[in-house]
Amino acid sequence: MLKFISITGALALVAACGGSGSDMTPRVPTQADLRAAEDAVAGDLLRIADFSPTSARNIPTSGRSVYNGSSALALSQGNREVELIGDSSLQIDFATGRTSGQADDFVGRVDGRAVRADGRIRYSGGEIGRGDEAGLFITDVDGTLDTGRDRIAIDGAAVGAFAGNRVEGRDRTRGIVGFGLTEGAQDVTDVPGLDDIPATMNAKLNGRPAVGGLIFTGEN
Repeated sequence: MLKFISITGALALVAACGGSGSDMTPRVPTQADLRAAEDAVAGDLLRIADFSPTSARNIPTSGRSVYNGSSALALSQGNREVELIGDSSLQIDFATGRTSGQADDFVGRVDGRAVRADGRIRYSGGEIGRGDEAGLFITDVDGTLDTGRDRIAIDGAAVGAFAGNRVEGRDRTRGIVGFGLTEGAQDVTDVPGLDDIPATMNAKLNGRPAVGGLIFTGEN
């Protein structure tokens, strides 16, 4: 089983996006929007956590696979807090290790205020681990999210792990989970191979450095 040390913390982040109060503007998500986002990312995290790590022999060396799921971004800057939940779609080319896709459609809260964030975080580049690093992958992440009042910029990389083992088929992986952390952010997982994630990502809130992380999941 893939075990998340802070699975309850991740779900608490999801729950933090609920509650009452919002701006009366078209950009603001409804409480139903927030609850749907919370349920989606919580369900994705729990399903991936139940998968066993993908064995090296079950990771393809050719072909492509698309992993669709959820993403969550949590950042802080002084007394400011950003908590956003979105969709994620990551494609991996197993022959080259290259990735593509994006995380988008973010809703959540900034300083307790309900927001919808335009823009996307793009996946690109990348590499698939082999040998001692079999079961892991890396993808570049970059993009800008705009809530109308605040602008969030992400740049760097995220490290991920394959999860699940199908008994037949060309691609026997079942899912992925990935993390990108900034300097000063606490490692939040003991997923095998990801239990000591270095800082791989930079984040800025309105042009100034912010501390936090990005998590994304996907199933094929």
